[in-house]
Amino acid sequence: MHIGVLDRDVEFARSAYCADINVSARQIVFHAVNGGNKLFYICASGGFAIHIGYLRRERLFAGTFILFVSLILTRLIRQGWLALCGGICTASPTASFWSTASFGSTAPEAYRVAIPIAQRVLIRLFHLHDGTYGDALIQFTCCFLALFLFYSLAVKGLDASKDRIVSLAMFLAFIQFPFAFILFRQRPETLPTALFLALSLFCISRVGHRWTVALLFFTLIQSFVRADVPFVLGLALVLISLRNPSSHSANLFRGLGTMLVAGCVQLYLQFVCFPHLPYSSRVLVFHENLSRNHLIILFLALAPFLYVLLLLRSSRINLREIDLLAIIASLLYLPLWFTVGVVVEVRIFVPFLLALCVVAARVSSGYLSSNSRAAMVADEN
Repeated sequence: MHIGVLDRDVEFARSAYCADINVSARQIVFHAVNGGNKLFYICASGGFAIHIGYLRRERLFAGTFILFVSLILTRLIRQGWLALCGGICTASPTASFWSTASFGSTAPEAYRVAIPIAQRVLIRLFHLHDGTYGDALIQFTCCFLALFLFYSLAVKGLDASKDRIVSLAMFLAFIQFPFAFILFRQRPETLPTALFLALSLFCISRVGHRWTVALLFFTLIQSFVRADVPFVLGLALVLISLRNPSSHSANLFRGLGTMLVAGCVQLYLQFVCFPHLPYSSRVLVFHENLSRNHLIILFLALAPFLYVLLLLRSSRINLREIDLLAIIASLLYLPLWFTVGVVVEVRIFVPFLLALCVVAARVSSGYLSSNSRAAMVADEN
């Protein structure tokens, strides 16, 4: 098989270097050109090679952009917490990590024990006098890691640098829509939950028992933050396994394991650790969400991604398994959010919106690239 090697100027040199290399569709081969210092990876699925230097520049650019976004968002979140506290938010470093009295007196806030414990660890470790610094560090870390993992998933498997550039640009553009809703009614568990979804999709896209163990470990931790999200993700994974018989057993085991871990942790918190806690508000708020103001906010939150679904239907782009998983999980969580959550609190659904940004980037990239190729062919004719 003849595969062109990419030169230093990141253009495809179809005739400059050619090699007969046998590689499978999923295998990545590193090839050093004899007599030079050029290093490339060659992916057989696309028939072209991408310069390693381009990948480094792409990751550096994406990481820097995401770093700035995370810093700005964390700063705004901390200002919001300071405004809520009316000044410095102090936290006692001598408080017990497992003191259930400080987790809250109402459900479901009391069930989210992982964030307060992490804050206490940071306060003791760095001797912080202001509790918002500990929360800001958690929010920044979760935001940066989640966005970088989502970016990696958005460009994963794209062989041509042009397709990767378009996918990266669309991903960085689409993440601005969910962030517009984070600053209002911000909660400490929003960005950690987004990180869980990013880690879960990353693990599910890999094959092997160690990735299954990692997925269940992340599920265990997330269940002490918000158990509903991993439970819905596990259910979506079970439905995916029924659609794709080739990966039926692995996805079915992962999905059932995720649901089991999340369900057991929720039952432990609700009936053993915090029994008989009253809810801070009404559990079912379906009728309130049918008001015009709530429906307008719901439409504004979902409109960009509904447009992407229209592009998907018109262009007939093939979705990957993790893309389909993100869509199914979002669709499963949507009625849950509309029934027991207040729709104006879009931050509840923001983790799924960020996961949908990966799908939006892939669909937009495929749609624009296909139209560009069609236009080039028409011009040549």
